Parts: sequence; C-alpha cells; structure tokens
Amino acid sequence: MAVRYELLEKMIPVEPSQQEHGHVPIVTALDPEEFEELTFISQSIHDELAAVTAADSNYIDFMSDYIIGSFAIPDKENFARTDPEFIAFYMDKVHLIFVDNGRRAETILEHIQQNDLLRDKSVGGCLCAFTRAIVHGDLVYLGQLEDKMEDIEEAILDRDEDIAPRTIVNYRRFTMRLAAYYRQVANIMSLISENELRLLKDSTAKSFRVLANDVDRLVSRMDTIESYSTQLRELYQTQIDLKQNSIMQVFTIVTVIFVPLTLVTGWFGMNLEYMPGLDWPFMVPFLLAASLILCVLLIYYFRRKKWL
Repeated sequence: MAVRYELLEKMIPVEPSQQEHGHVPIVTALDPEEFEELTFISQSIHDELAAVTAADSNYIDFMSDYIIGSFAIPDKENFARTDPEFIAFYMDKVHLIFVDNGRRAETILEHIQQNDLLRDKSVGGCLCAFTRAIVHGDLVYLGQLEDKMEDIEEAILDRDEDIAPRTIVNYRRFTMRLAAYYRQVANIMSLISENELRLLKDSTAKSFRVLANDVDRLVSRMDTIESYSTQLRELYQTQIDLKQNSIMQVFTIVTVIFVPLTLVTGWFGMNLEYMPGLDWPFMVPFLLAASLILCVLLIYYFRRKKWL
C-alpha cells in the first residue's frame, strides 16, 4: 500500500523505494507492517505508535522533536457499527507518516495531490490539509442527519409501528460518538496550533487555528443534534407510555361496564331461601333490559368524555 510524496513546488508522487533527500519534506502512507520496517524510526516510537493504535481513539502527544497522534473516524454510513476507521500519524520536521490498515489515508493524499489542495508545502501544512479533508462536507452531512431524525420524529408522532427501539438507540449512540469525535479533533488541532515544538511555520500554525475553529462549529452543531437525539428518545418513550395508558384505559372502561352486571349476577346467585323478586315472572326480562340500558348509558357517557 505504501505511497510517498515529496513536497516541492508541488506535491509530487515518488516511488517508496526512492532515496530521500534530507531537506525535502516527505509524506508517506503505510500499513502497520511497512511502518515497522522503517529504519530511521526508533523502537520507542514504534512502541508508542502501537500503543496509540491499541487505544483506538483520537489522540495527540508531543515528544521532544516529533508528534504522534491518531484519528478514529466514525462510520457515517452504518450507525450500528461501533468500530471507527483508525489512522495514526507521526510527524517531525521533514516526515509525515500516516499508518492505516485500509486505504483511507492513501485516498485522501491522492485527492489532495490531484486537486492541488496543498497550499503550504510542508509536513505541517499537509497534516492540516489531511485533517480538513477528513471533515470536509461534514456540515452538510450533519444537516442530512438532522433531516433523517426529523423524519423519525414525525413517524413517532404518527405512531408508526415500523420504528424499532433499536433505531432510536442507534441514533442516540451514534450522535454521542460523533460529538465526542469532533470535540477530540478540535482539541487536537488547537494543541497543534500552539506550536510548542516549533515544528510549524507561523502561517501553518494559523491554518491549524482556523481549522480548529471550523471543527468547533461542527461541535456546536453536534451539540444541538445530540440534544435532539435525547429528545427523540424521550418522545419515543412518551409515545410508548401513551399507548400503554390507552390500552389500560380500554381495560378499565370494559371493567366498569361489566361491574353492574357482575353485581347483579352475584346478588341473584346467592344461595338464599327467599329473595325478593325471584317469583316475579318478568324479573329476567327486567334485569336483561336494565343491564342493557345501563351498558348503553355508560358507553354513551364514556364516548362523550372522549374516553372511547
């Protein structure tokens, strides 16, 4: 998978096996096995990057003369997937190395090179452009995500039986992961922009500050969406409660209607030697008529109260 670019007047692709020129900034995308084979990287750096990879999260650490970090990019197409796409990176004065199990880093670098998106021909400028490419279009995506959640809200209000509880839970969990992701990326960009190791030019540090502000806007939008997902879950639970209350109301009304009938049955079912009215020949028709009238009156009353 190894790809390499030299940062001269343009971002020029070169063969991975080509000998480096010490003063020329180099950007490389490797898989973990290829990274292990790099001879100019000390074993301690290999161990540190392995620890970062195991953490499987957005991370940044500043050493004496280099930076290591990582991006854990959520899968925006599959909400149920909890494993993010992971890209680690190493940066010093002239090297920027991305370590990726897949082809995401290679694809992003190719996109930057082909569209001439790299204005600052330095490793710091390339990292900034790379990060911007990762979050590019996310503001539009968040708008689409909010639209999908609004559709689910309408379906819940319409008591659509096709809305599964798992769908609500997946949206809630996904928005939490996405909000945490943007907060961490914004924090990483802000820390890099401080340029404590003096690895960046002032103009590059300013670009990171601008990018941190842009990601902060995504954080603000995600705060709104995350709150919306909580309201969505509460609305869904409210609708379930209303449905249960409606079912219990029907059971209660049926019980109330049959209480007088139960009373009559119990009264005339008692084993007594003498019961007033038992010898009246119209007692049975009278009880049937009275019971029917009482049921009709109760049903009319309940419908007038809009309980039925």
